[in-house]
Amino acid sequence: MSRSNRSSLASRTSNGNRSKSWAEIGSPICQVAILGLLGYSAWRYGGAELPVQWQLAVGLSIAAGFGLTVAESRETIPRPRAGLCGLCFLWLLWGWIQTFPLSVAIADAVSPGAAETRAEFSPTPEPSDVPTALASEDSSQRKRTISIVPTASRLHWSVTGLGIASLVLGSTLFVTKQGRLILLIGIAANAGAIAIWSVMQRATGSSQVVPGIEQEIFNDAFSTFHYRNAGAAYLLIGLAAAIGILIWNLAEKQLWNFGSSKSSSSSSSYNRSGYWTDLPVVGSIALSLLICLAVLLSLSRGAWICGSIGLLFIAATGLRSVGWRAIAALSVCTLLLITAATFWVAQNQRIEDRSSDLAVGHITADDRFSHFWAGLDTARHYLPTGSGIGTYGFAHLPFKHRDTRSWYENAHNQYLEVITESGVVGIAIAAAGIVLLGRRSWKTFTQSKDPSKIGIGAAGCVALIAVAGQGAVDFVITYPANMMAAGLLLGAVCGCEPRRSKSRFDVAAVASNKTSLLANPAATSPLAWLLLLTIPLLHSQYILGRELHADRILVATMPPGERVVPTRSECIKNSRQLQQLTAEMPDHAVAWEHYAWWQSAELRLHNLAREAANRDLSSGVIPTHQQWIIQSPLGWFETLVASAPQQQALLRDRLAPSEAELRLLRSASESLQRATVANPLIPQVHLSRATLAPWIGEAWQPHVARLTRLAPSNPEQLYLAGLLNYMAGEQAPAIEAWRRYLAIASPRSDTIMQLALQQWDLPTIANRLLPANPQLLLAITGQTMRDESLAELTTLCRNRCLQVIESDPDLSPAERHASYAQLAQLDSQPQQAAEHWENATQAAPKNIDYRLRLASLLLHLGDARSAQKQAYVAKALGGNGQQIDSLIAKIQVQRTRSTSGEGKPPR
Repeated sequence: MSRSNRSSLASRTSNGNRSKSWAEIGSPICQVAILGLLGYSAWRYGGAELPVQWQLAVGLSIAAGFGLTVAESRETIPRPRAGLCGLCFLWLLWGWIQTFPLSVAIADAVSPGAAETRAEFSPTPEPSDVPTALASEDSSQRKRTISIVPTASRLHWSVTGLGIASLVLGSTLFVTKQGRLILLIGIAANAGAIAIWSVMQRATGSSQVVPGIEQEIFNDAFSTFHYRNAGAAYLLIGLAAAIGILIWNLAEKQLWNFGSSKSSSSSSSYNRSGYWTDLPVVGSIALSLLICLAVLLSLSRGAWICGSIGLLFIAATGLRSVGWRAIAALSVCTLLLITAATFWVAQNQRIEDRSSDLAVGHITADDRFSHFWAGLDTARHYLPTGSGIGTYGFAHLPFKHRDTRSWYENAHNQYLEVITESGVVGIAIAAAGIVLLGRRSWKTFTQSKDPSKIGIGAAGCVALIAVAGQGAVDFVITYPANMMAAGLLLGAVCGCEPRRSKSRFDVAAVASNKTSLLANPAATSPLAWLLLLTIPLLHSQYILGRELHADRILVATMPPGERVVPTRSECIKNSRQLQQLTAEMPDHAVAWEHYAWWQSAELRLHNLAREAANRDLSSGVIPTHQQWIIQSPLGWFETLVASAPQQQALLRDRLAPSEAELRLLRSASESLQRATVANPLIPQVHLSRATLAPWIGEAWQPHVARLTRLAPSNPEQLYLAGLLNYMAGEQAPAIEAWRRYLAIASPRSDTIMQLALQQWDLPTIANRLLPANPQLLLAITGQTMRDESLAELTTLCRNRCLQVIESDPDLSPAERHASYAQLAQLDSQPQQAAEHWENATQAAPKNIDYRLRLASLLLHLGDARSAQKQAYVAKALGGNGQQIDSLIAKIQVQRTRSTSGEGKPPR
């Protein structure tokens, strides 16, 4: 060998040693940093806050950069599953296509559902109605996205990129035995820490235990330790990691047989008597039980079911060789231990109450599950390309089947949400990913000989069951902490090399150096995936940073309450900030909405100043906040529609007499129009457009019609839609909107009834305005009896209530008797009411409320003995609280008086 060749070889050897040293040091640093980001997101409300998401994007971008150097310097690195990584990037590509501006013809052709929604809720105005600047801008762009709300889609795409990045990082940086161990310990330890906090919270009832969480309420039966069902899902992923550690130790120390070893001839030599004396095994079992306890205390029914399925799956797969008796004994012991610990923290009543909701009747009555059918209609409407990722909260509004107080930002069914937002392409990618991940996890768990691969395969199986199972009833995977935890764990499974047979073993391939590996395209694939990952990560970082900047401006320019009068300098300052923001983000609907409010506020201040200068001092002084309310767009609308047609032109001139004020009015209308183009499904924008439309010569009725259709989840907007129609003398739409309002809300029922009495006849009010709801009709009947101004409605409301009670087919016998009893009480017939309550308790013997009502009425009638019986039965059924204790105390006092003769009626 020549001297030059020997020096070149020495240089390559030295560089290789330095690269190997950096790989050994840099890899753990990257792994710990990534797990630190994961733990930070889990403790910060699951990463649901926008600043945390931006910090995660920055942190993962840095980790990916360090990962590139580690992957480049490592001598050998397993190749991740190209198909799964490809599906992840295909998902990101499809989400980006949904937000990419296309020509109007192409966008409408590929997404007919979105085109129909835009045509209905954001129609193109006539050229004469659109200001010149806006018309020229729209005609010059002529672009449209597949997503109906591109801003929301870009933000959700960026958050989804965090989960994709975690899977790729898991499949490239956590592929060694040491990396898998660090990953499992990191996820399991963080979940164990959260589990300890959750048990402390349940035991103490504290609301300030978790760092970063303020004023979390733990009084209702549904409140959980941290952040609702999503926290339970994170615990399940931590449970999967703890089970992976347990199985790893059992397989490595030959305390049990897992993977391909269970069919080998050496399985009989496994020592099954030493696992209770092995510290890592005992520690992992204790950690698993602790996490199981926290999952149980989370009161998440989906987590209960998915966790049970995951544990049974592992038991049936890995423990089947020991016989059913051992499995049954282990299951019973675990169940008894968890139950005992649960009673120790005094949460048994909550768990019993929560478990009772698993009955079919409770499930079908839950608004989340009935909402599923509205979600199906939404999905069918937006096929085949979907409404755009992250848009479900607005996309489903026109398709809600009933009015309710609930507004769903997510579908409570991840598969329905995916097909609604991403269409056929999205659901195909999701289904293929689940199948491939399940197949890969199963093979790694059952066909590996390496204990570390067996453990990570078992963890992947449980994590996939948890995520895929809860996805059918909730949206837990949308939280960045859950996305990252599941992505890292399943990515590590994807990074496991498949087991090769001895006949295909190539010694030369193992002994090949770095130079020969770089010549092989398969060996460079981890580096290629990491290089490809930097593009969406940097783009996510940019989008989240820009959205964070916009969020700060929107918080600073939030419109104040109606009784707060801003200054003119505040209006000008906020308008300038929002003008700059809308120039930077022209499709940000909320920014345009805020901009319109501050422009109209400035116009309101001009009118206040003009009226103050022209007001006669002898007429008295009206408080400023009352003048401000009168000068609201809603007040302008009432003034204009109530005036004669020949006076409306004069009123328009009086509202904006100068060119500057007219420009403000038109600019506010333009801003609302731009908000509608950016997001055609915001009810409040349609309400604002309806109030300003008459002042610029537009028809207001179409805006109110759109508002009425989009407001089934907002009683206040339904009330305002009815009020606008009422002001304009439109009886039928006003009655329809107010009837829907009364079916789900009651705070403004007094106002509605008083306004109705001023313009509509009594039969119309009783038969058309009042909805067919017995409880609501009973409440309104009682209200008319107490309010003298509504006394003329009493008879009609009572007859209407009796008619609905007799004819409603959805009422059960118990509910019908209960309604009769309440009506009899309103009629001051306590004896007849007691008979109906008695029939109601016989029809529904487990109804605690019926028995308490009957006991109170019997006590009022002087039958303390029967009242005591009903009260104690109610308490035996699980009734507790101050109401029942107070009732029992009153009964005891009454019986004591009766015994002593004080309670006997006079002769």
